[in-house]
Amino acid sequence: QTCALPIYNHIIWNSTSLNYDRKFRVFLGSGKAVRRLNDTICVQNGYSIVENPKRQGKSYNKWLGGKPPCQRDQLRMAIDAALAQKPAGLDVLWLLLREAGIEVSPRGKSIRLKMPGGKRFIRLDEDSMGTDYSIPSLLAEKKAAYADYRKAWDDMKELLTVRANVQKLMGLEEQEREKEANRQEGER
Repeated sequence: QTCALPIYNHIIWNSTSLNYDRKFRVFLGSGKAVRRLNDTICVQNGYSIVENPKRQGKSYNKWLGGKPPCQRDQLRMAIDAALAQKPAGLDVLWLLLREAGIEVSPRGKSIRLKMPGGKRFIRLDEDSMGTDYSIPSLLAEKKAAYADYRKAWDDMKELLTVRANVQKLMGLEEQEREKEANRQEGER
């Protein structure tokens, strides 16, 4: 009585090429090429091969399973929820975040945030939270509204300047007419 275990092999990737003169370069489809080479060797030696191989591995995220979001993702979700309420300014945004239980701590020029039960503070900047969650990005909507307001203000200011200039010109013309009338009366 012998135990008939299936014969199988492992493919081990080495960093050097087969002729040892340079490093092996992984190319698109190199896994398929090695699988075909392996299948050819197996058929030549009388071993069976897997006809339609199925991908059995999982990506790292799926392998981890239903892991809860990290502190940064929780902060991003909380900021999105606070921004959905359309705060009037950053002070109101900080207030909304505090109401959500997030600790907001200004430190120098930066703002630090910490979730309840979080281990450490996370800076609200591009490096820590991403470009969409930096303070300039959070103010972008307000800046866009300010730009429209500023343009309207500049247009109004220009209009008022033009109006004042027209009134001055009209006043100068009126003064010239009066001087001309006075001159004509003086000559008579």
